[in-house]
Amino acid sequence: MAPEAPSGDTTVDVGGPGQISKIAVATSAVVQFGVVVAVLVLRLLADGAVGDRLGALPLAAIYGVPAMLAALAFRRRPPLLLAAGIASLVLAIFPFSLHSFVFGPVGLIYLIAYPSWSTPQHGNRAAAVAVIVPLLLLLAFVALIWHDDPTCYSRNASGDVTIDRDPGPITSGSQTIEADSDIVETGCSSDTVVWWEALTSLTLTGGALAAATYLTGPSQRRATASDKP
Repeated sequence: MAPEAPSGDTTVDVGGPGQISKIAVATSAVVQFGVVVAVLVLRLLADGAVGDRLGALPLAAIYGVPAMLAALAFRRRPPLLLAAGIASLVLAIFPFSLHSFVFGPVGLIYLIAYPSWSTPQHGNRAAAVAVIVPLLLLLAFVALIWHDDPTCYSRNASGDVTIDRDPGPITSGSQTIEADSDIVETGCSSDTVVWWEALTSLTLTGGALAAATYLTGPSQRRATASDKP
């Protein structure tokens, strides 16, 4: 009688990412984290008197997710690298800004490196994570801009600033008042982030991370292995 094949998961890890691939992914994640820190600092320091500092944290959290996923991919979770690549490209396009010139190339590096990290049993989980994470991040960004919350300010000669959160129809910008008035400067922003927008965005971003870690966790890996014939 011929010997029976051993039952259970007989998958053998014969490949895995090479050293160059690991270095490329790690370097890209570090660069991406650097951009996130820069975005956070600039948002905190460059908003002026109108102030939109409440939006700085959720925006930095959104931008930080792809780099976090790439870092977590080193913990035997290759599908996260695919999600990091797609999320980076999505955030590079929407919204398009200076960060796009970093997120675009970094996203491509993640996607190019992914095939050497993945194995066939990652298929379903990789597809799920690659769809869910970018979608939730996109919704998190939309939550910050969905509702218009205009704000105006005025600064008097002594430097005191008055904020008006209900200014009516306005346009963005600022101007210096040259007339004989105690008010020396006024300015407006057509939209600032309020607390419920920030909370909604952070919740969606946290949901993206939670879904990614759950779908690539040990329990899901065991479930995938047990489904094999």
